[in-house]
Amino acid sequence: MGSEGVSERNLERSARRLVHLYPSEWRRRFGDEFEQLLIDEMRHRWSARRAANVVGHAVLAHLTVAGMVGRTLAPQVQAWRAVRVLGMVVVMFLAIGIGMWSQLAVGWTWASPTSAGTRTALWLMSGTLLGLSGMFALALIVLIWPIARRGRRPVGPLLALGGCGTALWIGCVHVAAQWPATATSGWETRTIVPAGLGRIGWAGTLWLSAYWVHPGRLLALPADVLAWMMISPLLLTGLAAAGLATVRHSVPTTGLLRALACVGAVSVVLAALFVAGAAAWILSSGSGPRELFQAGSLDDGGLVLLVGAVLTAAHLARRALLVADRPHST
Repeated sequence: MGSEGVSERNLERSARRLVHLYPSEWRRRFGDEFEQLLIDEMRHRWSARRAANVVGHAVLAHLTVAGMVGRTLAPQVQAWRAVRVLGMVVVMFLAIGIGMWSQLAVGWTWASPTSAGTRTALWLMSGTLLGLSGMFALALIVLIWPIARRGRRPVGPLLALGGCGTALWIGCVHVAAQWPATATSGWETRTIVPAGLGRIGWAGTLWLSAYWVHPGRLLALPADVLAWMMISPLLLTGLAAAGLATVRHSVPTTGLLRALACVGAVSVVLAALFVAGAAAWILSSGSGPRELFQAGSLDDGGLVLLVGAVLTAAHLARRALLVADRPHST
């Protein structure tokens, strides 16, 4: 066998790695045949351009399986998967959005911004975040209610969902006691946001902060706050994973898909308004005293991500609405 056998094993290993870039359901249908095709191609002639082409088609396959592009899925399967991805996009949007909003909330506890754009931004961002949270809660009720009425429930995912949610809330309440605002800073009279809500929002998104790029300031934080900054994203990830596992037990009926697609469409409008408020703040940042409302590169990057999330969510909501009312097909 010698070096020829080793080379053949390397070809098989390389082909298998490329095939594993594709979604599992795609691999079940085409994996073996595609792997052999790749081995034959690499045995005769292989290039970086061809490898990039394979990777690009793997990305396209993931987007197709997620219901984001293509028409290969049955209409209701396409709508259901688009709605699931839309939910993940909304969760990501809320995490980043609350982190940006909390900067304004903390700044306003010490002084009022001199720019009308920043003041308007807090009003708009607060209102749309409240609306988005309401839409997210409504979507959860619409999803979980049919599952709760069924005799056979996904006990494991529901327990994980409740456990991660409870731990996240307890941690937020504990860390919120160290909120930068004080009882004498005039929060209650200066802004429209309740103090309790501001504290929880700040604690829940503390891990999305510029502390990570300032090691000195990061290590100066109390040990429990530093630990929370590392634990909270893990809890959020667990919450999202448990939510997806719970959603998989839902039966994608036409009524359920239509309801979720409508909730998603309303969420897109609210998210776009939030982005408008965030942009108004960033464009007028630095207007307040002591640079309390100064936006940094992290906020600029966050705004870019939010714009991308809105565009993605709009595309998903449109696809879900277009096919939600179609009859079952195979």
